[in-house]
Amino acid sequence: MPSLNSAMVFLFSKINGGIKLKKSSSWYKVFIILGAYLLFRFFIKVAENFGLFSKLHIHSFVWLQTILEILIIVYMILINHYFIRQMISYDIKIKNSFLVLLPVVLLLLMFMASISESGSDQTYAYVLPLPLAAGFFEEYLCRGLLLPQILKSINGIKKVESKNVYLAVFFSSLIFACLHFFNLASQDLVTTCLQVWFALCAGVFFSSLYVSSESIIPSFLFHFLYDYLSMYTNGPAQQKVSVNYQTILSISISTIFFLGYSWLLINKNKLKKRSDWLSNLINN
Repeated sequence: MPSLNSAMVFLFSKINGGIKLKKSSSWYKVFIILGAYLLFRFFIKVAENFGLFSKLHIHSFVWLQTILEILIIVYMILINHYFIRQMISYDIKIKNSFLVLLPVVLLLLMFMASISESGSDQTYAYVLPLPLAAGFFEEYLCRGLLLPQILKSINGIKKVESKNVYLAVFFSSLIFACLHFFNLASQDLVTTCLQVWFALCAGVFFSSLYVSSESIIPSFLFHFLYDYLSMYTNGPAQQKVSVNYQTILSISISTIFFLGYSWLLINKNKLKKRSDWLSNLINN
C-alpha cells in the first residue's frame, strides 16, 4: 500500500502540473498549504453530510469544533513536517517588550474584568477549549506557515526588503480573512463580510506581533484572548451583526488600532532590526 507521503506527492504533483508551478518554488509550497487545508475542509463536509458527527454523539458545539481544530492542527503539523519544512519560531526574543506585550496585557485585563463581572465558572470552562485550539491553529497556519513562505516567494533568497515584508503580511492576512468566507454556511453575507474585513486588519496585526517579537507566542496569546473574550461575552456561535452606527464605529476603531499599532511594530526602522531573523526564517 502506498505511503501517505507518496500519495500526497502524487496528488499535488498532478495538481501542480495543471497550473505549471515549479516544485522548487515557494509558491508551490503556499499552494500545498492551502490545498491541504481545503482538502481537510472537504473531508469534514463529506463526513458531516454522511452524518458521522451525529454518530459520535457529541452534542456540544464547542467540543465538536475543538476536536476538529485539534485534528487539523495535527494534520497541518504533519504536512509541514513532510512537505513544507518551515521553521516556526516559538522562542520569544522581544527587544521592545512594552510595545509588543502592551496589547496582550490590555486584552488580558479586559478578559479578567469580564470573568469577575460574570462570575460564571461553568461558562468559563465550557468556552475555553475552542478559542485555545482555534487560536493556535490559525496562527500556526497563517503566520507560522503562510507568512514566511509568501515572503520567500516574493523576496527570493536575497536580503529581505521592507516592501516585500509588507506584501507578505498583506497577502497572508488576506488569505486569513478569506478563510472566514466558509462561515457563509452558517451566517448571513453582511455578518460574514464584516468578519472578513475585521480578520484582514487583525491578521496584519497578528503578523506584526510575530515579526516584531520573533515568536508566534504573542500573536497566539492575543488571538486566543480576543476569541475567548468574544465567545465568553457573546457565546461560541457567531451572532448576526446589524449594520448601524455602533457597528461602524466599532469596526472603524478596531481598524485604526490594528493597522496603526502594526505600523509601530514593523515600520522600516523596526524591520531593519529583524532583517537577520527574517532571512533565517525564509532560508532555513
